[in-house]
Amino acid sequence: MKTKTYYINNGKFFEVSDPSLSVSNHSYRYGDGLFETMKMVNGKINLLKFHFERLFYSMQVPGFRVPVLFSEKKITDEIYQLAEKNNCTQLARVRLAVSRGEGSLNDCDDKLQYTIECVPAEENVNRLNENGFIIDIYPDAVKSWDKFSKLKSTSYLHYVMAARFAK
Repeated sequence: MKTKTYYINNGKFFEVSDPSLSVSNHSYRYGDGLFETMKMVNGKINLLKFHFERLFYSMQVPGFRVPVLFSEKKITDEIYQLAEKNNCTQLARVRLAVSRGEGSLNDCDDKLQYTIECVPAEENVNRLNENGFIIDIYPDAVKSWDKFSKLKSTSYLHYVMAARFAK
């Protein structure tokens, strides 16, 4: 019997098979969102402060309205609860995504939304590739450099296409 896997959307637990994202969500509709991917090892998130500093800085750049209740402590507590529920506290991949809210391009409700995923990570994430790497440059995308280019945006098309090219 397969165990259930859960995620958190705006503070509530959902089974992965149960969708909770609206089609009017700004991240889905326009790529108007940000994310952090973190690694949990032995019940601790590596570089936790760094991840939250980068996320909170990144939310300022495009002008996200961050409610007082969206705090590092609250989200960290939820991440650990989710890791427990998904039985992956020893080695996990955590993805925290935030979105501006819902609505059309010029009419967004500006209510910050967030999703937390926490899934077991493969043991090989802790090992170096002793054979080395083969690298290449994806020729069809040139990343621009502006004040948004340092953000981990949910509009990740360059990287999706580069990964497909690499594969």
